Amino acid sequence: MSKICFETGIDRLNWTVDTRIDDALEFILTNTGSRQGCLLALKSHYYAKSLLSWFKDGDLEQLRQHAYTSAKLDRLYTQRASSEWQGAFCHFMALISDHEPLISWHSQFISPLYRVTGGKAVRNRVGCPEYHAFQAILALQGKWDLLGERAEYILANPPGQKMAKYQIDQEFYLALAKGDVPAMEQVLNSLTGPKAKKCGDQKNAGTAISFCVFQHLQLGFKL
Repeated sequence: MSKICFETGIDRLNWTVDTRIDDALEFILTNTGSRQGCLLALKSHYYAKSLLSWFKDGDLEQLRQHAYTSAKLDRLYTQRASSEWQGAFCHFMALISDHEPLISWHSQFISPLYRVTGGKAVRNRVGCPEYHAFQAILALQGKWDLLGERAEYILANPPGQKMAKYQIDQEFYLALAKGDVPAMEQVLNSLTGPKAKKCGDQKNAGTAISFCVFQHLQLGFKL
């Protein structure tokens, strides 16, 4: 199984940034083509530019500026697709931008997490990614009691193998809910130590997964 490495992540980001966005801009300006498709292309472009600004150039200001642009485009897209699942890290660019109004908006966007299957909300099913996404929302909203209760529950009732790798997130959320700084530091350190697990395999890797440790660290530090 081919593992993702730093160079592979940089290559994928460069490919995304090099993809022409002129057509997407023209379609939006002239109100032609697929507006949603254009917004997706543009937000992905600035998402990649944001990460490249840091990992390639070490430019914190540009990291935040491009993250702000990506998060704004994501908000425009989401407002027209309010029930569409955006992924557990959909608020990542808003957090990196350090722009409080954007962070606040994303922390309140929870409509996709109200999907129900088998008579039970997916956000309460430990085997569903929505469970983890809702934990991040609770952390952003500062609802520590509920965040801690849910973290304790999933740690005591672990999900299947597919979602088991995210249990470390719950360890962090539990420490966060308790205000246990040493425990939070221990979790973050475990993600950067020599025994840290690799991030996903090649066929499932996206731009975000290429930098999953960075995401965990940034989300942890921001929260």
